[in-house]
Amino acid sequence: MATGHINIHFKSLTNPKENYVSNYEFNDDDQDIAIIPILFCDALSLWCHNYTEAFVEIPIDDLWSRFADMCTTYAIPPHLANKITNAINYIERHKDQYIGISTRHRKRRPKSQSIRKSQQCVSNTQKDVRCRKRTAHTEKCWIHLAKQNNLRIKPSNVAGAGKGLFAWKKPITRGKLISKYTGRKLSKKELDKKYGDGVAKYAVCNKRGRCVDATYTTDAAARFVNDSRGTSFQNNAKIKGNQMFKLKATKKIPANQEIFTSYGKEYWQ
Repeated sequence: MATGHINIHFKSLTNPKENYVSNYEFNDDDQDIAIIPILFCDALSLWCHNYTEAFVEIPIDDLWSRFADMCTTYAIPPHLANKITNAINYIERHKDQYIGISTRHRKRRPKSQSIRKSQQCVSNTQKDVRCRKRTAHTEKCWIHLAKQNNLRIKPSNVAGAGKGLFAWKKPITRGKLISKYTGRKLSKKELDKKYGDGVAKYAVCNKRGRCVDATYTTDAAARFVNDSRGTSFQNNAKIKGNQMFKLKATKKIPANQEIFTSYGKEYWQ
């Protein structure tokens, strides 16, 4: 299957019949193909149904959001990061001239507490050399996380929850350690100072006021666990700890099933 390429056309605000064709072309090749289903899923879907040249109108603020989410969520090569950054900068400089943007009325997107980080996998291969794969989710690449920890990180079954933590090919027995909860160690006072009245979405604290803030995407797999509150799913794990926080199974978790834990009452207030 080949979609050819995707061009971004900016429609004029004063004359919708006119448009500016940007020089940001995303090609269906080994370098760019990975981002097309993410950034231009609607265009790809239409093309898959018609197999002809397809045009999809996307509001500029929506496209800007997709670019921003792409840069913060996925591990992408430098050339793509530069291409996306250039496109974002162009939109930022000219957004008042085009349809769908009004800086005076546009709602500011809340800043994400999750900080995307990419690093080399810390595990060794079968040849006893360090794995060369890069990862943006935990300190291990997805292959070693699955083989060594029986865990996968993929889209959650909870709508709008983003990524979720799953058991892989083997069931997880009750009481088993699933993952340590690692990150920056802070006191409750330091955490409150950092986030003010906001909720620290990736932090856990114990009754002694010791906290761990797992803001980086390369922190432990436990940071990706979701709460089943308001869904048909049930929590099947719990985070506890004194000197070190750990995510443990509170019941048997079948293979390929998502792992859930309670975030506590304070999170939902």
